[in-house]
Amino acid sequence: MATNAITGDPLVFDPATIWAHNEIEVANMTIARYRMGRAWTREYHKNFPISAPAEDYEDRLRLYTIHSDLCRSSLQSNVRTHRETLIVKIQELVDKYSEGYQPN
Repeated sequence: MATNAITGDPLVFDPATIWAHNEIEVANMTIARYRMGRAWTREYHKNFPISAPAEDYEDRLRLYTIHSDLCRSSLQSNVRTHRETLIVKIQELVDKYSEGYQPN
């Protein structure tokens, strides 16, 4: 936090900001352990349409769940399957976008 030197107004810096598609809000709900399921995301998208490009939707969900998976893997480091699942997910994205992402 700080104070604007000119106006005296308070300033708050958020170190956890992210620039992403609106799907980042629903990505974690697609993770099986949360048991929300795709019915939940379909309801969400009735009010907030899938972001463009729609054909990348599933990949964006996969990408946006990596943070949660990393946290789970580090918090439960004795569970090898957490890391294995995370590595598979990352590898799938790396393989698919090995030349980088090129929007249409």
